[in-house]
Amino acid sequence: MYALGDDLAQSFAVQVNRSDYSNRWPSISTKVNEFSSLFELEYSGDIYAGRYENGWVIYNPYKTGQTASGVIDLQYNTCDSMEMTLSQYTAGVVKEYADSLSFYLNNYDNVIDTGLKTDVIKIYGCSSESEYSYVDRASHQASTVNASQSRGGVFTLIVQHNGPIDITVGCSGSNTNRLTSYTASAVSEPNQPMDYRGALQYEAECFDYQNISTLVKGGYYENIRNYTGQGYLGLGTRSNARVRDTVTVLKAGTYWLETRYAVTGFNVNTAALYVNGTHVATPTFTQTNSLSDWAVNVQSVNLNAGDNSIEFKATSTGKSSLYLDHILVVPTAYGEGIIIQEGEPGFVGADGIIDNQFVGYTGNGYADTNDVQGAGVDWNLSFDSTGTQSVTLRYSCLVDATADLIVNGQIVASEIAMNSTGSWSTWDYVMVYFDANAGDSVVRLQATSAQGLPLIDSLEVIAGQPIAQ
Repeated sequence: MYALGDDLAQSFAVQVNRSDYSNRWPSISTKVNEFSSLFELEYSGDIYAGRYENGWVIYNPYKTGQTASGVIDLQYNTCDSMEMTLSQYTAGVVKEYADSLSFYLNNYDNVIDTGLKTDVIKIYGCSSESEYSYVDRASHQASTVNASQSRGGVFTLIVQHNGPIDITVGCSGSNTNRLTSYTASAVSEPNQPMDYRGALQYEAECFDYQNISTLVKGGYYENIRNYTGQGYLGLGTRSNARVRDTVTVLKAGTYWLETRYAVTGFNVNTAALYVNGTHVATPTFTQTNSLSDWAVNVQSVNLNAGDNSIEFKATSTGKSSLYLDHILVVPTAYGEGIIIQEGEPGFVGADGIIDNQFVGYTGNGYADTNDVQGAGVDWNLSFDSTGTQSVTLRYSCLVDATADLIVNGQIVASEIAMNSTGSWSTWDYVMVYFDANAGDSVVRLQATSAQGLPLIDSLEVIAGQPIAQ
């Protein structure tokens, strides 16, 4: 802190100005000695060990393959001390209790040294025969643990492992005046998050492929820009080119398959679309201004619940290489919750009118807000539990629009993108996830675009109820 110039710096028991460094600590040893007098040394050796209450964090600090060893003076357990020799990459947590010690150790290496590595634990000052148990965590080569106890009260564990392992040692000694107070862990299982039911994006650089011209998994150094993810692929012009991916949906039904692509020189209509092995369309991919100007081709497809194969196959030699950025799988219907229409319980009102000029709406109409930033639609909802909530909005608009979702006066989701549906009579969905407390809430969708909100046909709430006016 410059000049020790704030109240926190002035509150330190020891204050040292930088200008005093050379006189106060003419050598490293003098600095170490002063710090050792200020902070009682609780371990020795070349391992790293740090204690908070009854818990120690330990690790081997070397990257050269050598072991690290250290002796830790026990603070809570009634034995004297523990000595640890740790193999490369070993790190862990040790918890002390009056009559036991628990160890979590991990040294997983699946590249350089995939065999079992040896850690040694010695506990000094055991007054009786110690007992131990261990269990491997996760999936890895089985660990081995061997124990011995000498007449001098030294209990030794030889731990051979390549991966995480939990060890519990029941041990006690004759020491008294140990620390006893520590903060007990308060661990509670979190609420199960709700299933995501919105659009799913699959990047083309991760597709399976045969006989394509280009696969770019890191596009930073390439000339094509504006892609999503980390890259893209070029289908090329070969008559036997094909690409494939597996998409997974929770519910069987009709979905929009939105393929983001670029192609120059010619339109391409030589890439047939197959879903689960069945030919469903041969789209025309209209040429774009450049390979950095991506367009979207939309096809309606029927998908099964679970995994589905999406494949593009060349039907003949192409006139130009088709570049694919990603495919987006978008539900055309949701219907998993309670749908609230205008004028029904839960609907409060809109900064505008309720209209029915354009076809395709559900219920008796739709909310048409004023064409200004800040215009909105309001609902009163009651959420079943605290945590992540979900609402789905059915809308239509001619141009892209954005909005904030506000719950009880606080923005919980900002700049929600509602892309153009192409016409006022074509409707789409946007699903919004946000955090909110259980109970009654005032929910507002508020335009952040200058043209106001799109037409809002309905709101669907999952794990909640509308509140009647």
